[in-house]
Amino acid sequence: MNRITEFVDKFVPKNLPKKRAEALKSELTCHILDKVDYYKEIGYDESVSINKAIEDFGTEEKDISYIYQEFEELYSEKKIYGVLSFFGIALVNLLCIPLEFWILTADVNPNFDYFGLWGSFLLVFGVLSLVAFAYFRRYRKMLISIGVINLLISGSLIMNFFWQMMFYCIGYNVLYILDVLKLFSSESLTMQAIDLEVGFWLYLTAPIILAIFCFITAARIKKGTTKSVKNPRKSYLIFTCVYFVFALVNILLSHVSMAHLMN
Repeated sequence: MNRITEFVDKFVPKNLPKKRAEALKSELTCHILDKVDYYKEIGYDESVSINKAIEDFGTEEKDISYIYQEFEELYSEKKIYGVLSFFGIALVNLLCIPLEFWILTADVNPNFDYFGLWGSFLLVFGVLSLVAFAYFRRYRKMLISIGVINLLISGSLIMNFFWQMMFYCIGYNVLYILDVLKLFSSESLTMQAIDLEVGFWLYLTAPIILAIFCFITAARIKKGTTKSVKNPRKSYLIFTCVYFVFALVNILLSHVSMAHLMN
């Protein structure tokens, strides 16, 4: 057992957080012990079984390469990811005002600026992409950083403008669909009520919901209860396709729903 421990210890970086180091050691030790049990079952004694189990890892260079590939998320998270995510989201949000991209058109002009609307969907996609990236790679610190900045945004320390146009669009489309299905009459709500109830509450609470998700996921990663994503690229591609179909449908519906609800 001492030889297994010594063998495993040399693959754990000294600067790795304690809990991550323990998780990596445990995973590698279990893998070797499984091999040891196999060799014992076919007739080798314990000493020989340990030697053969360790030898099955191959050369030291191959061992290190294999382990770094299998446990990449344990090694590759850097603090800069979280820092860039935090200030990137804050900066983009603050730039919404001087750009006058969609704020005024959402609040004042019922005819949406479609360029601004696409911009809003793209900015929200950017934020959600960061969350998806951190989730697939199990980057706990990055998730915490994204959660913190979204809480600050929701607390109006930094007004959450970049969500606004997207959720106005979604809100109008939902009301339009309900009206078409005869589940709701647009005449029962004034435009002001729609702006206050649909627009305000959706774009105010969205960052809070996202922040809660980030914190819960980060806690699960720390406890080791999250499942590894076997193919992160495929998962991210699916996420991207679904998001853009959703955005396209909302943008195509927006001019119809706006005209319908204003008549």
